[in-house]
Amino acid sequence: MIEINRGLYMNEDTGEKNDSFVEVKSNIRKLVNQIITKFY
Repeated sequence: MIEINRGLYMNEDTGEKNDSFVEVKSNIRKLVNQIITKFY
């Protein structure tokens, strides 16, 4: 399990995505792909 602090990509009070959302999403996708490549 990977936990991501919601404050990194959204306003926790309103639930709206912040300006970092796209970058955080991209970084998570890259990380998951690297993990899959390394272990599978």
